[in-house]
Amino acid sequence: MRVGASAAIAFLVGILSASVVHAACTGSNGRGWVTSSTFAWQPSRRVDFLLNHTRRARDEPKDGAGVATGAVGFNVPSILFKACLRLDDAHSLTFSLDRSTSAERDVPYGQSTGTATFGNVNRDRQGTVGALAWNWDPAGNDLIDMELRASRSRQRIDVTAIDPGSFAARLWAGLYDLEQDRVTLKNTARFDTGPVRHTLRAGLDWLGAAAGRKLDPNPLGLREATTARPASGG
Repeated sequence: MRVGASAAIAFLVGILSASVVHAACTGSNGRGWVTSSTFAWQPSRRVDFLLNHTRRARDEPKDGAGVATGAVGFNVPSILFKACLRLDDAHSLTFSLDRSTSAERDVPYGQSTGTATFGNVNRDRQGTVGALAWNWDPAGNDLIDMELRASRSRQRIDVTAIDPGSFAARLWAGLYDLEQDRVTLKNTARFDTGPVRHTLRAGLDWLGAAAGRKLDPNPLGLREATTARPASGG
């Protein structure tokens, strides 16, 4: 059987798609831009893949007079890959891998408090989260939409003290490798009581203790890229 060109093109578009989005802005908070590219492929009704790459960036913010505020800009890339296998009409398996990077310059070591008690540091982070999820959503039963998800996250954080006078920041500076496991079981039930539609979500969430270690030497090669603030005085 011969397939015409128009039919072949229509078939490819139906299972393969890609999109690219780019936006830029300029204002008193500095120049910024974001770009996102998505690739999706469905070779069959039961299998599909998705790949996304996103990068967000902004330069150093300035106040209304055009003077730098002292805050740092950022350039954050991320990659997301997902693959879904539908075992039947009710069961599916989904694998996802999310990798992101961030860079912070001249920020307080106490990230949660935002204070300079422990001095300021440069912080580079690489994070990876891998997850496998099983979903059970039987047709004709609105009370069951269950998902069991297991994931492992790993972060490598390079902390460099930039204030020579801060003993605490220099003491804890270094390259850290952190890992954590998580298991989530949840179910979403949908039901009616008269004219009112309800959604009830319940589940369990187990979060393992974070395991961390300090690495030396620095395999990421990030420490050399930081710029230390010169010491005052002679």
